[in-house]
Amino acid sequence: ARAISCDGFFTYSIFGTLLSTGRLVSEESASDVVSRLFHEDAQFLRESDGMTLSIHRERLIEDTLSALDDGDRMLERMRVSFVGEEGYDASGISTNLYTEFFKMLPRHRLFETGSGLSCLPVGTTDASDLHTLELIGKFMLRTRLDRRLLPPDTFPPVLFKFLVSPPDLDERHIAMFSDVEIFDPQIAQTLRVILVSDVTDYFLDFSDVGEPDVVLTNENKQEYVHRKIVSLCIGERRAALEA
Repeated sequence: ARAISCDGFFTYSIFGTLLSTGRLVSEESASDVVSRLFHEDAQFLRESDGMTLSIHRERLIEDTLSALDDGDRMLERMRVSFVGEEGYDASGISTNLYTEFFKMLPRHRLFETGSGLSCLPVGTTDASDLHTLELIGKFMLRTRLDRRLLPPDTFPPVLFKFLVSPPDLDERHIAMFSDVEIFDPQIAQTLRVILVSDVTDYFLDFSDVGEPDVVLTNENKQEYVHRKIVSLCIGERRAALEA
């Protein structure tokens, strides 16, 4: 058990890799970078006339994405009104929009949840689906522009690690065992059993990671778990995550 807990996919952090390759903001410049970004946001919003979103609660996600599909207005100051409801958006109504949007997202057809609470985009290469996912990603960026927080547990950490990681970083350094524990605890428990057990009589193979001719053995079970983690968290989702 001690050897397993010390294995790479339990303990690896991308921090060391990013630091050693010079892809991490240095401590000295971090505050300057944050200050500049917030200043640019504030300056942009001051210069923007803004737009008003009229949202039906029963089709909240669809109305929001439709309103934001105009690329020229995507980053304008935003005010929100819900159809049939009174109120002036002094930030409270738009905050409610953000909250409800991301609370509803796990039930959207382009997302799925494991046995946990968080969701990831489904694997798709359809151009229309990828465009929708791109708009959702841009709406996520709006949370920063508007100083809003995502509801807790909306997405597992692996999604954010994928978004900020260099494109040439090994996927095994992005998707780790802890990510599976959050996204799908049931699968994590199954993988944990495989790691600590004698799998000689399990009669399993690598079919679900793309190599049906490879039989699962005690010698290659760690390799199987590595591949299963990447397959579950990234795998066929890559195009959707990149959108």
